[in-house]
Amino acid sequence: MNKTGQRLKSTDLIEVLRELGIKTSAQRVAILRYLIDNDSHPSADMIYQDLAPSTPGLSKTTVYNSLKLFAARGLVSELTIDGREQRYDLADPTHGHFRCTTCGNVFDIPVHPEPRFQKFVPSGYQADSYHLYVTGTCPDCVRKKSS
Repeated sequence: MNKTGQRLKSTDLIEVLRELGIKTSAQRVAILRYLIDNDSHPSADMIYQDLAPSTPGLSKTTVYNSLKLFAARGLVSELTIDGREQRYDLADPTHGHFRCTTCGNVFDIPVHPEPRFQKFVPSGYQADSYHLYVTGTCPDCVRKKSS
């Protein structure tokens, strides 16, 4: 779904890839579709496991290489919140990420980019982007602990 809640057509996804200078393939379109349709911040292995049964010619190498290319072209963000596992999300500067240390799920949290973040950057440096990663316990896990 796009931000207006409409399902993007494959032709739209092909156009997005072409505009970024990414050679299109059925596998790349499937990976991009997966990222659009799933806000679970998946790892490359999760994407492969979910898509392999329905995507002919898909390999783990194709998934990893496509994600690296998508990240290099600014289409996705690579998230390494806990230092162990790389996760992927569509690039969107209006949100940060919260990783639950109990269940391991990663959630979007709203972030409003503001010039005040510049105060954390040393004098003489100009920041181009900010990434917010927070770890803790999600509401579901808090409820389970207190039950």
